[in-house]
Amino acid sequence: MWDMIVDTLEVIALIFTIIAGFAALFLRKPLLRSVRNIERNTRPWRAARQAGRGEPPPGRTPASAARYVASPNRNSGAAAAGERAINAAIDARRDPDLAHRLYEKAGDSVYRNPQALLEFAQTKRRLAGKAHREGKSDQNQRLLTEAMVLADRVIQHPNSSPDRCAWAWRELAITRHWLRRPTDDVEEAWRSALELRPDDPQFLLEFAQTKRRLAGKAYRERKSDQNQRLLMEVMVLADRVIQHPNSSPDRCAWAWRELAITRHWLRRPTDDVEEAWRCALELRPDDPQFLEEREKMRIERRL
Repeated sequence: MWDMIVDTLEVIALIFTIIAGFAALFLRKPLLRSVRNIERNTRPWRAARQAGRGEPPPGRTPASAARYVASPNRNSGAAAAGERAINAAIDARRDPDLAHRLYEKAGDSVYRNPQALLEFAQTKRRLAGKAHREGKSDQNQRLLTEAMVLADRVIQHPNSSPDRCAWAWRELAITRHWLRRPTDDVEEAWRSALELRPDDPQFLLEFAQTKRRLAGKAYRERKSDQNQRLLMEVMVLADRVIQHPNSSPDRCAWAWRELAITRHWLRRPTDDVEEAWRCALELRPDDPQFLEEREKMRIERRL
């Protein structure tokens, strides 16, 4: 239906153009102005037909992302189109599949924009987690490797702020850990992030959680000294989260959980472990994960 309308308008515009040639001596300016108006009014419909085969995917699409996908002028000017795609991708961050497609459409514009580089790295990491849950190992590894490259580009970018570099180091730490890189490489990335955001309670808690997982890995590899060192450092970090004035109650609850687990692994007295669990459950009462983990520890201690 719309194609027929567009074709009809184009034929009318062509006829008026021919008439304008013969009538140029009599109605030169008014007629040519009318022809131009018709051409201008049909141009959006032609562009929409050419570019509009890329309708947004079904479901709820963020407003700016939908505007970008439906925009009839998104191919006009590579730099401007790239910036529009980046803005749409940032708006669509809660839909990593859509955001990833938009970042790819942005092309080289992403590499000139440190915010876009960081957001793209985070998007790839989220998609890697999804691929892992779906059992797509090759895709998971590829996305994590690409996320590391993008995060490194943020750090090396001349226009990256210290705060943005801190978040990029965090991405490097997480992706290195997921890729099972050496413990020293993971810790180096976290230390670099905390040098730039030394008192960020989120970073402190995530570093504690990472160290505890690395301690578990060291235990399985029979690296007793490394295991003990990492667990002691977990307790220090978790305590910093609890004492931090800007820590939310929920974050403090997770820090108390880390303390409970590390005290248990370090074979501290049962009262110390129970105290940590009580504090965690006071902040997250009836949390099924916390309750299940506490009961499991109680059984292990009785054995």
